[in-house]
Amino acid sequence: MVVKAGWNAKAKVKESNLVAEVAAGGEDRFGRQAFPGKGAGLRSRSTENKALIVSEVEKKVWPAIVAGKVKPVVYKYLPLSEAAEGHQLMESSKHIGKILLVS
Repeated sequence: MVVKAGWNAKAKVKESNLVAEVAAGGEDRFGRQAFPGKGAGLRSRSTENKALIVSEVEKKVWPAIVAGKVKPVVYKYLPLSEAAEGHQLMESSKHIGKILLVS
């Protein structure tokens, strides 16, 4: 990430963790299948700060995704008709990776 004059180290660490979480495939704010490091939410950040984070992700994370270096781990594909089974599996936390519903 680019460090601009006036930024403090604590803010810098928060943004680095956010990019690391995005790169590692971290999930939602409830911690389901989340990156095992610290996370950072965007909700409380300024619009300018959010724009900077998006820009950094586009420059540093997105190329790795396009190149196939970062891929989601898929645990199971289920037909949409088995959504209830997929939900039970997700709640059980007995899986590692994504549970995808397909039509």
